[in-house]
Amino acid sequence: MDPQHHNLQEISSEINTRYFEGKLSLKVQWHGSKASMPRTQIKLGSYSQKTEVIRINRLLDREVVPKYFVEFIVYHEMLHHVLPPIISKNKRRKVHHPAFLKHEKNFHDYGLAKKFLEEVKEGWLTKPRLSRSLARLLKKWGL
Repeated sequence: MDPQHHNLQEISSEINTRYFEGKLSLKVQWHGSKASMPRTQIKLGSYSQKTEVIRINRLLDREVVPKYFVEFIVYHEMLHHVLPPIISKNKRRKVHHPAFLKHEKNFHDYGLAKKFLEEVKEGWLTKPRLSRSLARLLKKWGL
């Protein structure tokens, strides 16, 4: 396994302290492989309410991925713990409800993170031929 570029435990501790007064006791771990990529949409992070585990896609553990972006994904997943889904008036489960989206904007580099996410989405999150799209994006990034 490749050495880690981003220290996920350090990042999660910093985010927990900065935004949640150090009160969260969630397990945060890398998930997946840097080498293998599915041909469908990639999930950058996930949170399991049942196990209280946050999983961050190992594809983000690269030098070309800014630390603030990994921090944003961790912050976003921690918000899922603090602001769980709600049931809307039309009986739909809303994960990213208005209160969630409002708090998400409190992230210190929210604008940069969203801009980076849009660039990444154009390259490898929404394309049907994911491996080719990611290869082009990594080439653009100099990898």
